[in-house]
Amino acid sequence: MIPALQTADADPEGDRKGLKSLCVWAEQFCPWVTPDGADGFWLDITGSAHLFGGEEALLQHLSGALEGFGLRHRVAIAETPGGAYALARYGEGDLIVPHGSLMERLAPLPVDALRLDLETGLMLRRLGLKTIGQIMTVPRDSLARRFETDILSAAVLRRLDQIRGLRDEPLSPMRPRMRYQIIRSFAEPLVHEEALLEQMADALEDLCRLLQQKGRGARHLAGLLFRSEGGVVTIVIRTARASDETEHFLRLLKDRTDGLDAGFGFDALTLEAVETELLHREQTSLPDMAAGARIQDDRAVMRVVDLFSNRLGADAVSVLALNQSHVPERAHAVSPGLDGFAAPAIDLPAGADRPIRLLSRPEVVDVIADLPDGPPARFQWRKRAFRVVKASGPERIEPEWWRSTDKENPRVRDYYKVEDEAGQRYWIFRAGTYQSEGRRPVWYMHGFFL
Repeated sequence: MIPALQTADADPEGDRKGLKSLCVWAEQFCPWVTPDGADGFWLDITGSAHLFGGEEALLQHLSGALEGFGLRHRVAIAETPGGAYALARYGEGDLIVPHGSLMERLAPLPVDALRLDLETGLMLRRLGLKTIGQIMTVPRDSLARRFETDILSAAVLRRLDQIRGLRDEPLSPMRPRMRYQIIRSFAEPLVHEEALLEQMADALEDLCRLLQQKGRGARHLAGLLFRSEGGVVTIVIRTARASDETEHFLRLLKDRTDGLDAGFGFDALTLEAVETELLHREQTSLPDMAAGARIQDDRAVMRVVDLFSNRLGADAVSVLALNQSHVPERAHAVSPGLDGFAAPAIDLPAGADRPIRLLSRPEVVDVIADLPDGPPARFQWRKRAFRVVKASGPERIEPEWWRSTDKENPRVRDYYKVEDEAGQRYWIFRAGTYQSEGRRPVWYMHGFFL
C-alpha cells in the first residue's frame, strides 16, 4: 500500500545505548545530564548558560547540533524540570519560558504532560479535567476528594507541586559529577592535532592547578572529546602514583592522541580527575641528600611505568611488589605497574641474607649432614655431586600454618648457606627435623648467591 515505506527491526538495547551516548555528548553543555525515558534527556544548565552566551545561544547551539545529527527533536528551557518536560513533549517548537510565565504556557497542555500513569490520566479526563489549566482552577482540597484513593490524589498533587516549583525535584546525573573537572568549548571545531594538543595542554594546566590548590594528585584522568558531527572520543590515563605534574600528564596525553581521527573536528572537550589522592610533598632539592636521590630515581621509574602502561596497555607492564611474608617464595608477587610500588615493610632477622636468584620451585637434593642439625657436608643436585667447603646456618623459618596444605603437621624450614669447591654459593633448606616422629626431613635447593 505504501511502496516507499521503510521498515527495520526494533532494537531497544541499541536505542538505550544510543541515548546514553547522546547524554554523554550533551555533557559539553553542562555536567548534569540524565536520560528521560527512552527518547529524551534532561540538562540542568543552572550556572552553565552564560558560558555559551546565554540561554538563547545555548538553545540554538543544542538544537542545531541535534538537527545536524538528523534527529527530530524539541527543546524547552523552563524554571522547573516538570515544566521543561511538558513543553518539550507536548508544546510546539523550541522555546524558552521567561521567568514567571510558566503556568501560562502550561495551561493549554493536556494532563498527560504531568507525567501521570494511564489510569490517573484517564480518571482526570472522565472528571472533565483535560488540560493542566483546568486542573489548576480546581481547589486543592476539592481535587483530592475527587479520587478514589489517597495514592492517586497524592500523585496528582505531587506532580502539580513539582511543575510549579513548590516541591523539589532533584535530578541525578547519569555519570557521577567530577569534583575536579575542566570544560572547554571552541568557536570553531578543532581539526588539526596540534591545535587539539594546545587546548588540552591548557585545560590540563588548569586541572593540575586546581589539584595543587587542594593538595591532591590524580591517578586516573579521563578526557572527553566531543565531535561536531556527534559522538564522543574518550581518552583514559592512569598512573602508578598520584601526580599533579602537568608535563608528565601532557606526555601521556600526546601518546593517546597520536593519529586520532578528528572527523569534522572537535567543538568541545572536558578533562576530569576521576581518581585522586592526597599528595604528600617530598624534599628533593638538596643535591647531596641520598634520600632525595632515591626519590628522584623512584619518580623516574614511575614515569617509565606510566608511559609504557598507557601506550601498551595496563597489563603489558608488571612490577615486583613485596608481600608481608617471611616464606621466600611468598615474599614478593607480580602486579600491574599501575598498581604502584607501595608495599608493607618486612623485618628480616638480624644478619639474614637472601640470595638474589630463587628457583621458581624448590628442588629436592640428596644431602649428607651431621645429625641432628649439622650443615650439609655433601649434596647431589641434578645428577651432580658437590662437596661443601664452607657453611653457615641454620636460619629457621616457621611455616604459615593458616596457608599450609598440611595443617596436621606443618613443617619448619632450616636454611643453610653453603659454598662448594668452585666458590659457588647455594641456599639449601631442610623441611622438617630429625627429631619429628613419623616423617623424615627432606632437603631442597632454593636459590643461589652471585
